[in-house]
Amino acid sequence: MTHTMRKSVIRWWMRTLLFWSILLVLLGLRLPDFSKSLLLNYTFVTLLSPCGSKQADVDPALFEAAFRSSPGQTLWLMAVNAECRGDESAAHSALQESLAFSDARLTAIRSAAPYDLAFARFASGKYPDRAEAHFWLGDALLKQNDKDGAVEAYVHGVQLYTTDANVWDTLGRLYEEKGEMQLAAQAYDQACRYRDRGKNGCALAGDVYMKLGRYEVAVDRYLTSIRQIGYTWLPAERRAATALLAAGRLEEAVPHLTILSEHGQAIPLLTELAEKGSTEAEAMLQQFQEYEGDRISSLQGELSASDARLTEMRSVAPDNLTLAQFAVSRYPNRGEAHLWLADALLKQGDKDGAKEAYERGITLYAEDGNAWAALGRLYEEKGDI
Repeated sequence: MTHTMRKSVIRWWMRTLLFWSILLVLLGLRLPDFSKSLLLNYTFVTLLSPCGSKQADVDPALFEAAFRSSPGQTLWLMAVNAECRGDESAAHSALQESLAFSDARLTAIRSAAPYDLAFARFASGKYPDRAEAHFWLGDALLKQNDKDGAVEAYVHGVQLYTTDANVWDTLGRLYEEKGEMQLAAQAYDQACRYRDRGKNGCALAGDVYMKLGRYEVAVDRYLTSIRQIGYTWLPAERRAATALLAAGRLEEAVPHLTILSEHGQAIPLLTELAEKGSTEAEAMLQQFQEYEGDRISSLQGELSASDARLTEMRSVAPDNLTLAQFAVSRYPNRGEAHLWLADALLKQGDKDGAKEAYERGITLYAEDGNAWAALGRLYEEKGDI
């Protein structure tokens, strides 16, 4: 072996020894954690093994060893074990101990017992700086129909955690039920700001501001609602048009009324508002009557030429009775035309006429599940079970 080769072999052995030395040192440092992890994993598997059985052959020494290693996690596992065995009392006790030991499992225990008033009271008293504990208490009290207590708990919670939009939404509804409209508006404003799950906060805020006569603010909330929703939703367009007319902003109401008009809803809305004394709605009514008349004439012309766009027109103007009646007269053998008429008649409240149109439509086109469902509801209302 040459001198160069010997040096290479020595360097290789030195690197190998250094690698294994470092690895052994690291393993030595991590050994307690590895041991703890193995113990907890073994405990977890053992505790879950009796799931579905009343038997729980678990060595008490295992509990004690795991508890010394990780008390909070072991108490939680004991609750899971009791739940698996169907021992509700033991599960409740273990959850109580887990909650008393630490707030680490507060979210999980709240999910397991969302309306348990005793747990919720204990949690809010034990952890007064945790907003979630107060929200839990609010939910539990509301379930018990203690609305005043729920409001107090929710208010305490939002003071600690201000950005929970869904709690603000719930607060707004509770205030509105109590007739405290200013507080309701403020709560809905926060739900609007932080975007509640259903994106209802802005619209609900607008509704309250309309009742308070603050039309400009209502307009702002409704337009924000439309931006948040991100797609055409007719109730939102209806609200925006109503608020803009009330605020005297007629030109800005036109785009929203046009969208409603395409679905046959502008004239009914303007008529309703005019009957309630809205001079702004009355001023717009004739304009949109002319607009809808021209539009319907145009669509009738297209339908006269061909039934190829019948499905599209039905989706664009599902409640337009005039168009639906024309479609039936032009294409009496098209089941969809009769189903369109049935939907439009039902929207007008003519249930007998709708039932007759559904029956005719289904005879020609039996694959429409929605039509069958609607007809079933009409039969049920009439007692034809």
